[in-house]
Amino acid sequence: MKTVLLLGLGRSTHTLVKYLAVNSKRLNINLVLADYNHNNFIQSFIHQDLCSFINLDINNHLLRKKYIAKSDLIISMLPPKFHYIVAKDCIEFKKNLITASYVSDDIAKLDEEAKKADILILNEIGLDPGIDHISAMDMIDKLNEKGARITVFKSFCGGLIAPQSDNNPWNYKFTWNPKNVILAGNAGASYLKNGSIKTFDYNQVFSNLEKVSIPNHGLFESYANRDSLHYQKKYNLSDAKTIVRGTLRKVGFAKAWDVFVNLGMTSESINNKLIDEKVFNSYIESLNDSDIKSKMDYLD
Repeated sequence: MKTVLLLGLGRSTHTLVKYLAVNSKRLNINLVLADYNHNNFIQSFIHQDLCSFINLDINNHLLRKKYIAKSDLIISMLPPKFHYIVAKDCIEFKKNLITASYVSDDIAKLDEEAKKADILILNEIGLDPGIDHISAMDMIDKLNEKGARITVFKSFCGGLIAPQSDNNPWNYKFTWNPKNVILAGNAGASYLKNGSIKTFDYNQVFSNLEKVSIPNHGLFESYANRDSLHYQKKYNLSDAKTIVRGTLRKVGFAKAWDVFVNLGMTSESINNKLIDEKVFNSYIESLNDSDIKSKMDYLD
């Protein structure tokens, strides 16, 4: 029987925990759930024979190495900044690693070490990135087999609120790490449109939108997701003149979020505590950008 160590039990892991716990006997695995905090969601699973919980501070080097060494497969659902130290341990103990995060520069540099250790470090295997890659390549490969020439590639994905739960003015709810929502788009965006490269800074991302109509679900809006340009080579889209990967949201989300971005309220480099109306108004008055102030009219 193999041991699967799942690191991180936040909102994004609930479906995964349920699947692995319910199917542990069929998969012949012993599932070990590890997190700094115990949450109510996992309570119903950890009493099963093949599922257990350990309290683990990922920065505790001795404990982290101990449990990684005892496992056969490591799944890291931790914040991306922790993947590197986990990956280094996996290389040391020759354990396979899976994450749902984008490949960072630090992780990419471990490629040769991972190959020498004869292990798999598989990233970008969640929803986005992940399922979008798989569905895109499935479609692209089938079209190539038919001899088609792909000139436009657009991929849209988003964690959308279920219609029965859509009960707030923003038409959005946090279903994953709230900090990741706040930082979304902070790297800017680049994509190819009609043969021309389009590049936007963080404060431009949410004001450059594309409307997307989905049959039976209605109209949505999309903002460009990171750098779409390098997917031309990865997806084998040499003939494509338009390549864009976008994040889907309900119409109106981006206009509201653009206000927060341009106010600097989503920046990690600004340490302003908007405690009450007086402090907030003082903060607004200190801004010199008239365009930002005009956007505040939207919130009236």
